[in-house]
Amino acid sequence: MPYDFRKYLTEQGYKEPTMVSYTSTVESFFAYLTATYKRNKELHEINPSDIKGFINSKVIEANSIHTINKHIAILKTFFDYLWKVGKLPIDPAVKIRRLKNNDPGPKDIEYNRLLEIRPQIINDNRYNLITKSIFVLALKGLRFSEFHFTKKDVTYAANGIIQIKIETRNNKNRVVNLSGKDAEIFDAFFTDCQFNPGDYVFTTKRQQTNEFVPIEIDSMYTYLKNIRNDYELPRRFKLDDIRIAYAYYLRTNQHYMIDQIAEEFGIEKMRAAELSKLAIERYGT
Repeated sequence: MPYDFRKYLTEQGYKEPTMVSYTSTVESFFAYLTATYKRNKELHEINPSDIKGFINSKVIEANSIHTINKHIAILKTFFDYLWKVGKLPIDPAVKIRRLKNNDPGPKDIEYNRLLEIRPQIINDNRYNLITKSIFVLALKGLRFSEFHFTKKDVTYAANGIIQIKIETRNNKNRVVNLSGKDAEIFDAFFTDCQFNPGDYVFTTKRQQTNEFVPIEIDSMYTYLKNIRNDYELPRRFKLDDIRIAYAYYLRTNQHYMIDQIAEEFGIEKMRAAELSKLAIERYGT
């Protein structure tokens, strides 16, 4: 991480998956600058238009508003740090604003459709075990950060059930249960990942250093895009969209109450009510 930013994050108490996410965004930003200007741009040369150009590149790549705003928040933290330690005379990100999300989101992600194609995907030889496992857990409504669980968080229960302990936001815990074919696929992937160094189950191997780090968002969506393209799923096929579709399915098909949704997602009842409201507004029922 350039300019001792990682050391700063460590001192601020950031956890490893978060620091990896910050690293990925900052490195992606500098790669964008190098590709744009055909040289390494000095810190003092960076201006707000560079940041806006990077943001626009993410829009063109069809990143969700949530993901783009996450990139903005990370860059604002990064440049604020550089300004505080005197590496920049002016913070170029100070006036950068997050994008407004006036679109409730795609209505064409049907959870029943995802359940319908799940057996085909599990048996599809075009996909490796990590791709299949990501899809299986995406159907459980996991956020990107919730894929950063460790090997010790996985346990084997009775009747072939695999339990995954996941720390959600606000330090709440959720237990995801996998059974049947879902458990078989994840078990095979989990066995393979024991040979990877480090504590995390889902990882990205960086080509420059051959280092295994908690899975990065670009890697995650590369796997999902393969399934999206092969099965002609909506262009915007993001984890948050699948999560909302799952919440809508639980609310309308399974008749879950708010407290049941809160328990399923490992969130507070107020957050579960907001998620249910968003799902109903999106799907218009």
